[in-house]
Amino acid sequence: MLLAEAGQVEDLVRKLVRVGLDRTVGYVTAPLKGDLEPVPQITAEAAKGRWEPGEALLLDVPSGEEYDGGHIPGALNLYAGRVMRRLDRVPQDQPVILRRTAGDRSSIAISALMAAGRRNLLNLAGGLREWQQQGFPIEKSTENVGV
Repeated sequence: MLLAEAGQVEDLVRKLVRVGLDRTVGYVTAPLKGDLEPVPQITAEAAKGRWEPGEALLLDVPSGEEYDGGHIPGALNLYAGRVMRRLDRVPQDQPVILRRTAGDRSSIAISALMAAGRRNLLNLAGGLREWQQQGFPIEKSTENVGV
């Protein structure tokens, strides 16, 4: 179910299908009664401050090819479209910072995880681009180790 304006629905459904979320049943244009939970954001600098001492897990949610092309060292790769099928891979006992190249797919993955009852999730604002702009480490791989 989407919360969107009528003119946005087709584009949003197409984007959801691209990340493996293909069971959209409808949309609502008026605000829902009750509180909506925002997707928590974290800056690259703050994420690095939690990642370096091992206080948070970094979860990369792009496709394997995108992950191989550049990722944060030690990040777990779990394609956003498989997050719900692989909840066992996402720890519940520590903060999890999700990243995508630009941040859109990670927001979708966080929303899905939150709907499954997961908490302590953060979206890397600006994604990998912001991480790189700060001069933080990136590694490339020729062999995908993700799921």
